[in-house]
Amino acid sequence: RIHNWFLQRLFQHSSYVVVTSEPMAQNYPGLARVKAKIKVIPSGVQEPDVAGWKRDYNHFTHCLFVGRLVPYKGIDYLFQALSGTDIPLTIVGSGEMETYLRHRAQELGVEDRLSWKGSLKELSTAYKEASVFVLPSVEINETMGLVQAEAMAYGLPIINTALLTGVPWVARDNIEAITVKPKDVSLLRSALLQLKTDSALRARLGTEGEKRYKDIFTVESMKEKYLNLYYSVLKEV
Repeated sequence: RIHNWFLQRLFQHSSYVVVTSEPMAQNYPGLARVKAKIKVIPSGVQEPDVAGWKRDYNHFTHCLFVGRLVPYKGIDYLFQALSGTDIPLTIVGSGEMETYLRHRAQELGVEDRLSWKGSLKELSTAYKEASVFVLPSVEINETMGLVQAEAMAYGLPIINTALLTGVPWVARDNIEAITVKPKDVSLLRSALLQLKTDSALRARLGTEGEKRYKDIFTVESMKEKYLNLYYSVLKEV
């Protein structure tokens, strides 16, 4: 309550309040009183160095998860979805749940298909080598999932979840992603199997994702929007 009180005071004395997606502007309860001040500026990611490289959508290799190993990321549900399939998964990240997740993978019989990479400063190779990117988050702590934009920059098709945040807005269902209900293991497994076997779908989602990245999620676009906002504030001073 103390945090919310300070937050509301801060909102009241601000000229604008920036959020990273339309769903956050519409659905975040703390912003209800300042809707007139809200500006949506999506976070941007650096353009990847893909000179001379082209994604092969015809050949499936493995799925990729990038993120902290914490409860709201929904990795346990991803492991459950992998159970009963032969799909490999690369995990890039570290966190408080790593020990638990390693034991959980053994319990579910998926450990032999997991590749644990820890935290990588250079993610380019991970994005290039994967065939599908998965963000199985289950809580609104996942406000946007910027790693989706990174994956889309490399032309990766996405699997994400229908949270009331920016997650399904970044990569939209049946356009750049397959979006499933959070914590629904059956639907998540179906999406994994569908993208494993359907190369045309991988190509369509991946190609559309790359376009959306270039339209919305570049660093240059983010800089331009923030500079325009700063100029607007200065004119009001």
